Amino acid sequence: MREPYSSILMLALSAVSSASAENPDSAKQWPQFRGPKGHAIASAQQVPHQFTKTNTQWKRPVPEGSSSPIIWGNKLFLTGMDGKTLSVLCYNRLTGVELWRDELRCEFEEDYQHDDCTPAAATSCCNGEQLISSFGTFGLIAHDMLGKELWRRKFQNRSDAFGSGSSPILSGGNVFFLRDTSQYSALFCLDAKSGKVQWSAQRSGFAASYSTPYLWERADTTELVVAGSGSLDGYDPETGEQLWTVTGLPAFICPSPVANDDRLVFGAWTTANVGGEERTRAGFASDVQLTELESSNAAAFMKRFDQDADGYISRSELPASRFLDAFRFIDHDKSDTWDMPELQGFFDSKPAAGRNLLVAIKPGGRGDITDTHVLWESTKNLPYVSSPLIYKKRVYCLKKGGLLTSWDLETGEMQRPMRMGVGGEYYATPIAIGDHIMIAAARGAVMFVSVVDGKARIIAKNTFESGIAATPAVIDQTLYIRTDKYLYAIRN
Repeated sequence: MREPYSSILMLALSAVSSASAENPDSAKQWPQFRGPKGHAIASAQQVPHQFTKTNTQWKRPVPEGSSSPIIWGNKLFLTGMDGKTLSVLCYNRLTGVELWRDELRCEFEEDYQHDDCTPAAATSCCNGEQLISSFGTFGLIAHDMLGKELWRRKFQNRSDAFGSGSSPILSGGNVFFLRDTSQYSALFCLDAKSGKVQWSAQRSGFAASYSTPYLWERADTTELVVAGSGSLDGYDPETGEQLWTVTGLPAFICPSPVANDDRLVFGAWTTANVGGEERTRAGFASDVQLTELESSNAAAFMKRFDQDADGYISRSELPASRFLDAFRFIDHDKSDTWDMPELQGFFDSKPAAGRNLLVAIKPGGRGDITDTHVLWESTKNLPYVSSPLIYKKRVYCLKKGGLLTSWDLETGEMQRPMRMGVGGEYYATPIAIGDHIMIAAARGAVMFVSVVDGKARIIAKNTFESGIAATPAVIDQTLYIRTDKYLYAIRN
């Protein structure tokens, strides 16, 4: 169901759309996840570091979802959901007025085991003519700039505990889309105008992962880089031929790769690759202190958190934590409690193959380049969901709990980590803005960190009334921030 247009609005939209398509260089763009080329860099922008009512240009409620805002010209696009209704939305980025929405009613087959999962998790992408959006098992849907549906592409059904997080990207009239699932894993290239599959690369043996593909553009060539469960792979974007692979990486990953000319960086941490006490302790914030026995023994853990001593752990007996967010991952019988067999199964489970790791890779490799093209690696202070940022020859990563760490891009030398002062998860990718890095915490805080001369220090902190999972957008000296409930435009 589409909201009605007035004829005047339609004409205005058509004019804006035509201007953007005919002269894309004049359009202000943040066209995909992490902005232009997926780099999360807005180096020429100047934005407020302290948010006030005065510099908040507009604020409007938005439907549920964790997809990031993207922008083409004066149009801002989001996806969302309300019950069984999925929405693709278009706003005037200058005023916040909703220009159009397309509502898609469907039954969802996902059975999520994490509270933060949603079909509206993937970020759309746009080239000024086509807007491509992704919704879990619904698949891909394309619109023109006026909201007319162009095509939709349904993929084979999947069942995954944590939904779908990989975002489509656009380049040269092609849509690249990763669909690593518990079944039917594949990488796709589709024609943006028609939705026709140009090629697909089957990825048999790959478990579910949630990373967004990245185009590694260099002077001599361009490679399509994809992070999957256990490996990082390079493909020919024209044919889908696999060119190289780096193995031994984490399973079930969320972050996406990024590059700076001749250095490609990827890093991730997952609970799948740790076991024992480390896995148990990772399920809580640092303010929840477990004894050695409680973190290694199911019976001791049960005794600690079974507050009414009825032999079960309910949601209300757990503090805010990863364990609470992913309660259903252990609750196999869907009773809304953990019993001893379920808890024992968690404690007995073994780590997946691979290591939690950050790697820097040089170009030019073919085949398995794990031993030949990995320049350096690090196993400390790695991100769970947010992607690495490369800025001014340094690599920045955000670890759960608010730990910001940077490495020298060339040597891998690690700088002393810095605490943000806000705990919990960090889902949004850091964004470089001038001499600062903007960091958004899932608990609803936005911090600015000065990185002049490679020395990091927090210069500002802002707090929202609801959480932040989406990576913000930055254009035209304006921040566009999506929280759990609202979309904000903030400008001096």
